[in-house]
Amino acid sequence: MKDDPCKVLREAYDGCFQIWLDAEYFAGKIKGPMVPCEAELKTYHECLKTDPHRAPYLENLEKYKKDFPR
Repeated sequence: MKDDPCKVLREAYDGCFQIWLDAEYFAGKIKGPMVPCEAELKTYHECLKTDPHRAPYLENLEKYKKDFPR
């Protein structure tokens, strides 16, 4: 199995998201739609776009966002 060049970025996003989940979501501090850890998520997605096996999933996500705006 090859090394995952995006692994460190995924771990950074996962860590940030877990902190947000514990501190904000489970604490009931959420007041509407939001994207937690947006900078980490964007950096991770940019890395995924460089992988030909993963990039189509991100294209589908972008299409979904356009079809179902918040």
